[in-house]
Amino acid sequence: APARGRIFEGYQVVGVSAKAAATLRVGENTIAIHCRRGFENPSEGQMIDAGLLQLSSNETMEGLIDARARIVQTDLPESVWLNVWQYGAGPMTSVMMVNYDIDVLRDTVASVKDRKLRLHVDNAERLTDAYWFATDYDTGKLAEPQPIEFTRDGNWLEVSLPRLDVFGVVVFAAKEELAARTAAAEARKWYERVKIAQRALEDGPIVSQADLRQTADLLGKIQGDMPVKDFKAMETQMRVLADTLKTALDSITQRVQAQKRKTREDTLAVEAVYKFDFGTAATEKGWIAIEPGSVYSEKLGYGWTQNKEIVAVDRELPDGVHRDYIRNINPVDSKWPGKVQNRGYPFARPEHRPGEFRVKLPNGTYRVTVVVGDYSELRAFDGTSGEGNAASTYVEANGKLALLGETLRTGRFDNRTFLVDVTDGKLDLHFFGGNVGPLYASAIEWMVNALVIQRVDQTPTAAAAKSEARNRRIAEAAIRDWVIAGPFDDSTYTGMTALFGPEAELLKDPSLADKYAAQGWKLYAMEKGTAPRVPLSELLGAKEGTAAIGVARIWSANEQKAVLDVSLSQCGVVYLNGEVVHKDEYAVGLLPHEARVNVTLREGMNTLMIKTLHHWGDDWGFWAGLEGVDGKPLNGVENRTGQR
Repeated sequence: APARGRIFEGYQVVGVSAKAAATLRVGENTIAIHCRRGFENPSEGQMIDAGLLQLSSNETMEGLIDARARIVQTDLPESVWLNVWQYGAGPMTSVMMVNYDIDVLRDTVASVKDRKLRLHVDNAERLTDAYWFATDYDTGKLAEPQPIEFTRDGNWLEVSLPRLDVFGVVVFAAKEELAARTAAAEARKWYERVKIAQRALEDGPIVSQADLRQTADLLGKIQGDMPVKDFKAMETQMRVLADTLKTALDSITQRVQAQKRKTREDTLAVEAVYKFDFGTAATEKGWIAIEPGSVYSEKLGYGWTQNKEIVAVDRELPDGVHRDYIRNINPVDSKWPGKVQNRGYPFARPEHRPGEFRVKLPNGTYRVTVVVGDYSELRAFDGTSGEGNAASTYVEANGKLALLGETLRTGRFDNRTFLVDVTDGKLDLHFFGGNVGPLYASAIEWMVNALVIQRVDQTPTAAAAKSEARNRRIAEAAIRDWVIAGPFDDSTYTGMTALFGPEAELLKDPSLADKYAAQGWKLYAMEKGTAPRVPLSELLGAKEGTAAIGVARIWSANEQKAVLDVSLSQCGVVYLNGEVVHKDEYAVGLLPHEARVNVTLREGMNTLMIKTLHHWGDDWGFWAGLEGVDGKPLNGVENRTGQR
């Protein structure tokens, strides 16, 4: 391939030499690519994805395509990529075009003018209008649709294309169809936003699940395979639906804002033994300011015992406590030796920068609330959630895992609460995070806005009480004894479909798990009362491209319905009694509430088997729990893992 290719918004197109193409063979082929940020330093690599665009010449391809199957004929240059799309059951059809003939260094594009495009469409006689949409290269703005003339020859439609810079679309539509389908797209947008926004409501939905299902069914038909004859009526119906959904979203937004404002106000006013405000901005009355340099001293009785490379961030809103926070330094700003200086992905395995905070307390039981949130939008490099920056914030209290990591949502502040026993006059909190997130390598691992420590006889906020109850439920439901087998090689990254190690044998004979010692497997037991986690990276190491299997043997006195709570730090497959009940195909880190699966426990022994894959970083683990469909503990259920 050439030393460099054309670049367009991060995508590079490079030609494959005839010599290289001739080496391709049937079956598996290997492509090695060296990609770097610049020409000066070859060691400054970047993460890339590679795909094969076309391996044969145009002449060879000509002989492979049946002329009767052609739907497009054009004299556009090869630098223009085309995609044909039919909307719903049609007849509206578009041809989308992207011109890749761009000179990035000069910031210019070779515009395409006065070219012809012919499109073959079934029921072409229904198409009465044609429109041209295009972006202006200099402004990047999408222009208003421009009606254009077209000719019809049977089912072939032909247009002369106006100027194409980078992006353009030709749309052929029936009378009034473009407006109708635009209205349907608008309704779909508000439907999706309502569906997502309602997750933040704490006191029931504004739009019922029945109404959402009815809306989804209607949109699915209109944007699916349901023929439409009266597009004017469809436009009217869709505009009414869009307005209704938008009004509902406004109501949801107002209610959520009121709920979150109330939660913040309750937090500010709560009575506690200690109320610490983390950050450098001015704090609120009754709160103790904690800065990155607030080191522990016996005189003060509180402060950091580990504050290496931690920083404060101030968003300026909404109040003195919630506006700012302290977090680990972003690896792009860190200076450890040998670090690759890449703004987007500074290090494949970001070095952990935990924070450790100590408070001197009389012995007893305390309620601890960690306030976590970011008032900013979720930006990739400046925010703490979103692409590449997923602050999860695990918490250990006096050496025991108290909180699993949670995902962040913009503008939302979570009150995460647990109980802890102080037996030696101090509370040591360890804030940390896994380096697995939405894009596998999370730069920001933990963050803390505030810390509230109460005696158990002091009244918690409603949000704190809810969190405490939920964490207690998770701890009670957790399956704490597991047989662990592994690690097994998954360097080919086929673990989601291939069977590994004893997986096939365990599916045939799950009682093998009862003889774990003879198989060379490990029995792992979590301590009761802690947040659940099987730390595979500690048990098996964290070599990338490996797999492991966890088995739990669950005895039930009778057949009963249950809910399986399960989270895997990366990807994997979950079996119950030999049947696949869940596939985790997204590496989002270990969470307290990732998947809830309805299952049926049979009378007698049940076997829960989890195959978990480790492809990135050093955060590898899982947890699972069982509870009743009503959220209460199951009756007559015992964990008999490791018992003969």
